[in-house]
This record gives sequence, structure tokens and C-alpha cells, in this order.
Amino acid sequence: MNRYIFEYYSKTRAALNSSKDQQTTGVTTWEYNYPNLHDCDLKIVIKDKVVRRDNVNLHIGLNFFADIKIDSENQAKEIVRENVEQIINMISFSTLTYCTPAMLVSIININPDSSPFTHYPEQIEETINISIVKIDKSIFGKIHEAYEKNNEKPRIERTLTWLRKGMGEELHVDEFISYWIGLEVIKHLLSKEKLNSKRYWRVNEVIKYLVLKEKTENKHEWDRVKEIFENELKFNNFNKVKQNGRNGLLHGFKQLDSVFIEEINSYIEPIRKTLVYCICSVLNLESTIKIKLLNSNLHKDSDTKLIFNANLENLPNDLNSIIQNPPKLDGGIVEKHYSINEDGETTMNVKTSHKFSCGNNIKCTGVKLGLWGNKDAGIKQAKMGEITINKSE
Repeated sequence: MNRYIFEYYSKTRAALNSSKDQQTTGVTTWEYNYPNLHDCDLKIVIKDKVVRRDNVNLHIGLNFFADIKIDSENQAKEIVRENVEQIINMISFSTLTYCTPAMLVSIININPDSSPFTHYPEQIEETINISIVKIDKSIFGKIHEAYEKNNEKPRIERTLTWLRKGMGEELHVDEFISYWIGLEVIKHLLSKEKLNSKRYWRVNEVIKYLVLKEKTENKHEWDRVKEIFENELKFNNFNKVKQNGRNGLLHGFKQLDSVFIEEINSYIEPIRKTLVYCICSVLNLESTIKIKLLNSNLHKDSDTKLIFNANLENLPNDLNSIIQNPPKLDGGIVEKHYSINEDGETTMNVKTSHKFSCGNNIKCTGVKLGLWGNKDAGIKQAKMGEITINKSE
């Protein structure tokens, strides 16, 4: 039997420690053991992935180290990735924070004399997360425990994957589709939830239930989802969402214009919360966890962009002339400096250098530089210094 150590990485704002604690606390790890799993022994250790810049520890995601004893490296890779993805799904669910799929960083085949080592350094994307989301270990632990005890792991795992995928989507339509597919997967488990919720069943009641179940399943397969949507969460008209969102979008019954896209956007939060509620119900999580997750904000990837505004003089009216030599800025960030205060708030100072290129007679005046960030970027304040634009030769 061989022994392998795998390192995986997921880019995420989720973290074991707060920004403040990442400066002073030693390496924090969470360890999970899987004895006798697929005829192998597996241990997975989670830790924050940080980079050090200007004496500041900056969070860029999570590392997963897996120690496995098994004969085949291919088998090991498959088992490790499957279980790392399960943990990532539960982290994403417990924090409502998007995590990228597990990216393989390295493999070590442990041998007494010489240990073969394979490394994939390009897998780590060094994107600094100014605003991070600390994982509640108690909530994560209860979700993990409930999942391990559940007999419907494959379907729950697939539902969690669609929820996480939806969190990472930029387009409203794609986000809605991911959440809806999650409901399609889990809705079949909700009837079992209702069956199990009754403490005592007579034999004839069980037989009657099973006989009628097959006849009525398709007709009533959405009943529990609708009940959660309208009665538990107090959203309006599930049938309209199902008709316009599911049939109109997925089956192409409605034109995908701007009006319909805005309509789909209005369905995203209700459907996401319904999916979260359904997962909590199937996992039989306590009400305090369910309420906290339903009241939590969604944490997507942080995104910031520099925006350049100016006036162009002597610009030709001819489209072909503009296409031949379109105005553009080349360059980017040349310096970054970080600092952190006592409250764990990070400050980033950036110096950029750009060169403006265009047609020979075009002038660039009234230059302004702005900073755009989405609501997850964690930007509280931005100050711009002096701007000098050099025209490229």
C-alpha cells in the first residue's frame, strides 16, 4: 500500500481566522479523518492560504492537505478530490460564500528513500481578499456531522454543488439556472422528509403511502417546495416562478430580452433561500442554523477595476480609421503596498503606469481615474493621486 500527500487550493473569501487573527495567531488547522473509506485511510487538513506582503498576512483562499494510504495514485486522486469537494461544498453552504473548485497544487508519493514530487504552481491565483468571511466552526461541524449521517449523500452533494455554482455566477440567468437545478435535484428527498417526520406509522399506512407515491409523485413533486416558498418563507406565487422561470427560461417559452432577464433577477433571492431551506430540512439541521443561514448575506468573489475616463480630441468620424488604431491604455499596476490596523482592516496603496496609444492627431484631455468595486470587494474608501498620461510612440 502506497502513501500519498495531496495539496489542493480553493480561491475563496471564506477563512478559518479573521484578518486580525491571521496576523498574530499561528497556523490554525482543522482535521478530518475518514477511516476505512474505500479500503483506504484518509485524513484531510484545512488551513488558511495567506501570502505575506509588507509584513502583512493577506488571505487568498484555503489549502487542503490530504494524507491517504492506497495502492493506486489514480484511485487516490479520485478519492481525495471527491472528499475535498464535499468539504468545500459544506464550507460554501455554511458561510454562503463562493469557493472555486478544488485545484491540484502538488502530489508527494511518500517513500523511505526518495519521494517523487509533482507541483503545479500556476494553479494558485494570488488574488488578495480585502474582505474575508470567517467560517463558524460550530455551524460547519454540525452540517458536516449531519451530512455524514444522511443516507442520501450523493443527491445532497449534487445539490450543494449547484448551490455553490450559483453563488459564483456573474450573470443573473446562470445564477437562477444553477439554483433551480439544485431544487430539481433535492425536491425528491422532501417527500421522504415528510414521511420520516411522522413518528409512528402503521404497516397499512406505509403500504398505502408507497402504492400511491408512484402514482402521484410527478403530480405533486413540487408541493413541498411550494409550501416552503410560500408558507415558510412568505414569498409570493411559486407557480408563477415555476412557469416563467423554469418553463419560460429552461424550455425557451419566453424571449430572453432585458425585461425577462430583470424578471429572472427578481426570482434569484427567493429561489436561493428556498434551496437553502430545503437543504437544511433534508439534513435535519436545528432551527437556529437554518435561521442564521437564511438571514446571511451572499458572499460572491470580490471584484475591483480601475476605470479610465477622458476626452478625445480630433477623433476621426470614420469607423474604419478607429478600428485600425483604436484608443487604448497599456500598462497596469507597478507597485502594491499593504498595511493593516488594529481592527484587522487592510489598506492597499497602488501605483499604476499606463501609456495612451491612438491615431497621430488624437489628443487625450480631461483625464480622470476611478475605482469600481462590487459589493463584496470590501472597499470603504478610495483616494486617487495625481494622474500623468504619456502617449506611446
